[in-house]
Amino acid sequence: MLDISDINRIRIVTEEGSFNKAAPKLFMSQPALTKRIARLEDILGMKLFHRSNKGIIPTAFGKKIVADGTIISQQMDILERELTLMAGKELGMLRLGVGPVIEEEILPKILGDFLKAYPHIGFDIKVDNANNLMRFLEAGEIDIAVGAFSNIQHYTDYHVERLGRQKVIFVVRPEHPLFAHSESSFNLSEVFEYPLAIPDIPPAIEEWFVSQRQAPLNKGTYFLSENYRLLITVAKSTNHVIAGPDILFSEDLKCGQLRIIPLKKLPLWEAYIIMRPEAIHTPIVQSLSCKIKESFAMI
Repeated sequence: MLDISDINRIRIVTEEGSFNKAAPKLFMSQPALTKRIARLEDILGMKLFHRSNKGIIPTAFGKKIVADGTIISQQMDILERELTLMAGKELGMLRLGVGPVIEEEILPKILGDFLKAYPHIGFDIKVDNANNLMRFLEAGEIDIAVGAFSNIQHYTDYHVERLGRQKVIFVVRPEHPLFAHSESSFNLSEVFEYPLAIPDIPPAIEEWFVSQRQAPLNKGTYFLSENYRLLITVAKSTNHVIAGPDILFSEDLKCGQLRIIPLKKLPLWEAYIIMRPEAIHTPIVQSLSCKIKESFAMI
């Protein structure tokens, strides 16, 4: 019957269009590969490839196996990793996906102690927006996702922990033209006259932006980056307005390098930890999750 190794052989032959080219990549001789595919066709009772002078072309059956087999192979990889996690084995690499705020404020405070406790564990950290982090998690490319996720009620197949929420504020350099006229408060129409320096906005906050602006966001004039240090540097030397949770700007506000734009209505940024249910049973993952929650609680 068909197994994972057969799926891989069919995929490689399809990609190469030739048994001769596919055989070295599969560490097989060309006759052995041809014989294996022919035997598989006999077992399944169907032709997997059309053979012609132009090369090897998959039939509809072959294309179906390649398309679905790729998903099956990915799921097998995820299953193997989750079983390793559940067994409590120390993995060589812990794959973490975080949003820009978590990267800026939380990771620097916890990684030192965590790496001392687990000196043999490596880290692969992806920094991206919440939508991409969920795609990485679903594809098995990361073990844990931490960021400003929306529609949490939809993630019923995952273990979700709420970290908390922070007020989003708008800040600029102290000499910004907005302060040319001394006013105690501003409205967003005045703020939106200037370009924003922001990461990819979480959906819930983008909805708030659009509702307040009463028009779609024109990101063509914005400075977009997932690196808040870079965004802050831009805001300090230009007329860009930067927005984000207030924890990001405390030091710059304290030393007078940034100034808060006083606005009456402000959105909230809410963060969560999301992981597959199996991952929470792993001591390493439990430890990292606890340290993230402890650090966030101290903000």
